[in-house]
Amino acid sequence: MNRKILIVPILLTVILLSACIAQYEQSHTLRYDGSYTDFRSDLNKARLVPVYPSESVLKELILTPDLQQINITFIDNRTENGYYAAAAFEIGNKLTRIKIANNLDYTINASIITSVEDMIPIDGMVYLFLSGPSQSNETSVLVDNSIVFLSCKEFGDPSRKYSDLDLSVGKMLITIMEDKAG
Repeated sequence: MNRKILIVPILLTVILLSACIAQYEQSHTLRYDGSYTDFRSDLNKARLVPVYPSESVLKELILTPDLQQINITFIDNRTENGYYAAAAFEIGNKLTRIKIANNLDYTINASIITSVEDMIPIDGMVYLFLSGPSQSNETSVLVDNSIVFLSCKEFGDPSRKYSDLDLSVGKMLITIMEDKAG
């Protein structure tokens, strides 16, 4: 009799934990081009990040066959560099998958710059500029010619496993990936 009493709560706990794990995976995972891709950010929250002027402009910029190089850039800031490194890694990883899935041929580089003016427009090159709270007052994605500003107003609550910059990065990536998602 005592065993039955113990088994029921243990079974309910296992079921509840499984549901929580599934919910987490669902909000941080996207099925893309036939396989699952994990993201640092909660994709449900990332979907709420605004894209200026529009998502279609962003997709056209990154998915054009004329694109030869994507340069991930940020301005050196000792307190923000760790966030930039994590974001750059996720961008490079996902852009490689996007490149393969869409038969595109571009290189991906990362560089530290001293000023936004260092991003000189060159045909066939796109800059992805990571902008933290020291340079931004909004969490958003802004496309301005060949520069995509991935900005965050704040890095967020340290108890979360992702920052607001991850939300901007996630929004950019899922916008580009949505045609082959599902």
